[in-house]
Amino acid sequence: MNRKFRLSLILLCLLAVTAAGCQSIAGLDLNTAILQSMKAQTQESRSTVALAVAFEPEAFEGLDKRERQQLELLRDLRLRIDSAKVESGSRSSASGALLVGGKEIGFSLQQDETSAILRIDGLKRPISLALDEASLLELGSGASLTDIVGGSEATPEQTGALVRDLVDRAGAYWIHNLPNASRLNVQPVAQSVYGGGSALWQVDAGWKGMELFDWAHAYVKALLSDSEGLAAMLDGLFEVLQDHPEAGAANEDGEPLSDADKPAFVEEGREALAEMLQEASDSMQEARDAGELEEMFTDGSSLNVKLLLDAGLDIRSLDAALTWAPGAAASEDIPVSSVSLRIQTELWNVNGAVAADKPQADAVSWSPERWSGTAGASRFLRDFDRGSDAYKLLKQELRLGRQSAQFYAYGYDSYISVPSGQTLVPLRSLADSMGASLTYDSGRSKWALQDEARGQTIWLAKGSKTVYSGAAKTQLSFPPTVVDGTLYVPARDIAKLLGATASMTKASYSNIVEIVREVG
Repeated sequence: MNRKFRLSLILLCLLAVTAAGCQSIAGLDLNTAILQSMKAQTQESRSTVALAVAFEPEAFEGLDKRERQQLELLRDLRLRIDSAKVESGSRSSASGALLVGGKEIGFSLQQDETSAILRIDGLKRPISLALDEASLLELGSGASLTDIVGGSEATPEQTGALVRDLVDRAGAYWIHNLPNASRLNVQPVAQSVYGGGSALWQVDAGWKGMELFDWAHAYVKALLSDSEGLAAMLDGLFEVLQDHPEAGAANEDGEPLSDADKPAFVEEGREALAEMLQEASDSMQEARDAGELEEMFTDGSSLNVKLLLDAGLDIRSLDAALTWAPGAAASEDIPVSSVSLRIQTELWNVNGAVAADKPQADAVSWSPERWSGTAGASRFLRDFDRGSDAYKLLKQELRLGRQSAQFYAYGYDSYISVPSGQTLVPLRSLADSMGASLTYDSGRSKWALQDEARGQTIWLAKGSKTVYSGAAKTQLSFPPTVVDGTLYVPARDIAKLLGATASMTKASYSNIVEIVREVG
């Protein structure tokens, strides 16, 4: 089996496993409910994702003020989706906010068959994406599936149908082998839910400490022992790919799949997945026998899930809380006392008539390519209004405006020390690190250093100490010099012209020259 086929097969199966459920209990078929939620074609929802990290005091040792601020952001990080609408596989919209560091940064996203428009509070223009660049609301299925089948030309609508067929015809193997949670309770209720209607079932599932690991290991062993289910899953997977030629799946000769390819597909897939599962099971057993897992899966670690389902077995509410608390030995290497992740979602109008917000492009917008390359980060910062929360977060906490370049005594782009005491650095390498560009103007016999971040162009010539920045004339302490085809300039002088600082520090075997500045 070639490596590409093996990888594609494994990844396709991972798509199917996202539909995993539990065995029927208390009269409620959880498998049906989970499968039904995966196949929902329209729905509305609102959600909150909250991450909280509790650090040990030693986590802050040796950090400067800015570094401490960055770490503090993880103490309380929230993503709030106020409204998410799925009208079809190609029409979706969402709006909400990122809450971090005491700041609230709103955003909205709309997508249809041809484009997606993203707006972020404070960003001077919206971001526009053509559908062939990215389909942001379908990244969980469309983009991954496209990568898996190697260049698919499927539309978002076709991709959605493909994923639904994967769940329908290849998902049972992954679902029915899933063990029940360590603590699983299902009870009838009569509870009003957001969006109208009532929930009739409440499902509570929980795992604690080593139960999480043992549950995962039991699942792997169950999959491994179900050889008939594995073959049936691969048979269904082949038929799904065959029924969806737009996915671009092909045999080893590059031809579209035919019935004659099925036996080899199933057999090779069975061998590959069985080998993968066996290796996973063996590795998990070895880790269990070593007796060190308790440091990672402590009694303070847990996963608890609460579901509310209505009469149609549609999931109307999800509340999942994951907490990880390392043991004493593990915390010596990882200076945190706990990490918690909580996801809360409410859904309504499932498979009903939903009208997603339509993309409304402004007269001018930006594409993501604007922030590519070395200048991308600082340009992204400057594209926000200075008074916005987003700008303050990017500038103050994340330090997106910080630019630096380091030069060593030896190796590529090393610095040069001259007898008169100056230290010279390669200008082109410095320009790249600062998001600037260096070009040669043959008509003027000068080099032009275009510094976009500061809105200036610095003119200099080889062998001349005189440089110009706008109308200002400056003298360098040493003339620009070409060595082995590379233009060198005095470090401190060029740093001053760029609004940066230059310093030299001693390392183990040599000195390091560093040029640093803040832009934006």
